Amino acid sequence: MEIDSQVKKESLYVLCWCCGLCAVMLAVYALLGMLSGSVIGGALVGTFAAAANFFLMGLTIQRCISLEQEQIKKKVRRSQGLRLIFQLAAVVLSVKVLGFDLFASVIPLLFPRIAVMFRPAFKGLDAPVPVREEGSGDSKDTEGNDSDNEE
Repeated sequence: MEIDSQVKKESLYVLCWCCGLCAVMLAVYALLGMLSGSVIGGALVGTFAAAANFFLMGLTIQRCISLEQEQIKKKVRRSQGLRLIFQLAAVVLSVKVLGFDLFASVIPLLFPRIAVMFRPAFKGLDAPVPVREEGSGDSKDTEGNDSDNEE
């Protein structure tokens, strides 16, 4: 199965944010005088787990596009559970087996959420962001067009 270009693009976007936020986190550890090999190792493992989790989510969505709604629900739930176990395993491996810092291993798992939150600001002109008008249930894009009736 070939990886969709959109999955690659969004995963790369999240990976860049994860790496940037990891650098910020390490800088904060350094400013607090707590930077060590344990912190750096934990940050690397956590950042890898966070970016890999997002990529695997994208692959799951790509595979679900042609399925029926009930199959989609089952596949997405299963994927979510497995990815959660993967993240837990990465943290346990990082902290218990490799001896890395707990917080440095866990904090990067939040980085993809931050990346996704800021995504609309970096979307560009190719896809208008839908906005809701006050008092209206209709969704309009930034040009005032109905986003529900796009062709």
